[in-house]
Amino acid sequence: MDGDKSCSATFATLPPVRIAGSTPVYYGNLQEAFDAAPNGATVEARAISILENLIIKGSGRIRFKGGYDGSFTSQSGYSNLKGKLTIRTAAVIADHLRISATPPHPVSLTSIAVTPANPEIAQHATQQFAATGSYSDGTSRNLTASVAWSSGSTSVATVNGAGLATGTTVGSATITATSGLISGSSTLSVTPSATGRFSEPATPLDVSALSDSAHAVTVLVPISGGTVTATGADGTVFTLEIPADALLSATEITMTPINGITDLPLSGGLGAAVSLEPEGLRLYNYATLTIVPARAIPLAQQTFFGFQNSGEDFHLEPPVPGSSALQIKLLHFSGYGMGSGTDADRAQILLHNASNAENRLNQAASERLRLARERNEPVDLTVLEEFWREFMDQVVAPRMQAASSSCAAGKLAMQTLLGLERQKQLMGVDSDGAMDLFMSLRTQLANACIQEAYDACVNQHDLREIVWVVLGLERQTQLLGLTDTTMPWDAAGKQMIKQCLHFELDFTSANGQSGMWDSSVTGTVPLQADLGEYPSIKVRSIPPSPLEAGDFTFTDWCEQTGIAMSNTGDFMVTDLKFVFGGTDTQKISTIEMEYYIPQIFGIATIKCDDDHPPAQVPLAWNGTYLVVHEFEATEGMGTMMIARNWTVPGGSLYASKSYDMTGPSRTFDKTTMVLRHTPGP
Repeated sequence: MDGDKSCSATFATLPPVRIAGSTPVYYGNLQEAFDAAPNGATVEARAISILENLIIKGSGRIRFKGGYDGSFTSQSGYSNLKGKLTIRTAAVIADHLRISATPPHPVSLTSIAVTPANPEIAQHATQQFAATGSYSDGTSRNLTASVAWSSGSTSVATVNGAGLATGTTVGSATITATSGLISGSSTLSVTPSATGRFSEPATPLDVSALSDSAHAVTVLVPISGGTVTATGADGTVFTLEIPADALLSATEITMTPINGITDLPLSGGLGAAVSLEPEGLRLYNYATLTIVPARAIPLAQQTFFGFQNSGEDFHLEPPVPGSSALQIKLLHFSGYGMGSGTDADRAQILLHNASNAENRLNQAASERLRLARERNEPVDLTVLEEFWREFMDQVVAPRMQAASSSCAAGKLAMQTLLGLERQKQLMGVDSDGAMDLFMSLRTQLANACIQEAYDACVNQHDLREIVWVVLGLERQTQLLGLTDTTMPWDAAGKQMIKQCLHFELDFTSANGQSGMWDSSVTGTVPLQADLGEYPSIKVRSIPPSPLEAGDFTFTDWCEQTGIAMSNTGDFMVTDLKFVFGGTDTQKISTIEMEYYIPQIFGIATIKCDDDHPPAQVPLAWNGTYLVVHEFEATEGMGTMMIARNWTVPGGSLYASKSYDMTGPSRTFDKTTMVLRHTPGP
């Protein structure tokens, strides 16, 4: 290589520059060829005049050959370097070559043509567009990779930076290519698609799971979250981590290891599986199931799966992205596990359409995430986004349209939308306007469901639906990161909540020191839903109520000649919590009540004999209650107590809690609490 790099010659019939190969690719000028040439390619050229800056970019090298038809000679007066570069038949290596030449006349972009013109595609299909620029000197250039692409209606179609458009909903969108002040466009029409993967008829795959009830574990998990661990007969360890606010209320959760699965479609057999109850329980944030199996399974064969009940709707589940541990993220309770499978095994499973739409979504994503995990590569979101768009159109949208038909239909739409958004959030993908849909559906659902919930509450003392309407919607709102603090119910709905969640607590207590003194107190405390601290809604005593002191008697051999009573403060319930559990996903199995007791005590005057003056002895009901109920006291909360494990038969006498206990120094306590459901008309 020597001398200047600017060249001049005449044009032949064929374009003057080409990238050599079995089928040469021709270009109108050197720069286009250099831009397109891969590392190691050979660029051949006839003699041409260079009328623009010419750069070979990057760290790669290009073989630059003349002799295709002659030599290059510098254009006098316009070269950065002096001398000339002659390209002969032999190759010259060009590395970071730069040629600057001033054209005799400026050349400018005059128009952009976008092709194809006005194409039509089905929903979820794609269309590749091209942009061709026309210049003032009569030349043209392919600008597809350098223009800025945009869609005039992103709800109908989107377009990426390479000009690839994707139809999302039925309609039309203008696809525009822009370079500086020049632009061109084409209209893309999107037509309804044929039946999609999420709306095809179900062809479920069923197996039979054998439960290992002897190794089942049940744990009461609060809304602050918790961990449940179970160990199978073969030593497999299952750990379920439930984050804060994933549960609507404190819930009894049972993990039961699976001994075996009949008709398991994995040729390498079962690794481990577990059943989670209550079956069908919906979570409001992802729980993580971690499996440490008794036998190791090679990474390429690790196959994660789920099923419902005792084996229905068997489907593939995606692994946790970027985790080498055997983990599954889950939003509802059923059966989950992993086994040893081949590509052929998984291909056969994928031929089955699960009955549950969300199971289909998980199965559709499973192979993409499994391969990314196996190869330790980032997840390619392109295909997942395609799945999500289809799921929105084929499942979420129809359910949204039917949401107003009943409370059950509205809840299904809400659960489906939430499930889709949580999966997208798990992958770090924005919601794309789904939050607006959620807020609209939230208000619609809150007022549609409140009447059904109120009727069941008032007529049947059934609180399950009202608790979901009041607490479930707000939990979903908070977990999606929404900050709207406006209550979704109208005035009538708010009144229904207050009337339904209305109770009276009958409190009766007798305590003292055996053989020395007795005391008793009674009282009735009204409880009601408090909407004043929304979005926090609690059932509490409104207002707190005093208790009435009964008999305070000194029972030792001395004679009680008088009693002075002190009764200060009120019995105050700060939160009445409904605990869900059992096999019914919405069964209220027990209650937790946070409460404070008043200070009630007597000073008894006693006379034991004529030789001694009268004495005064304290008969402290509240002090004895706190001593005997010390196990209920909450650390750091003063005298606040938590009464757990109520019996909940339902009905107007909704729940009860009884104590018959002894404490230190012969203290005793017999207390009964009865919660009566007293809804308003």
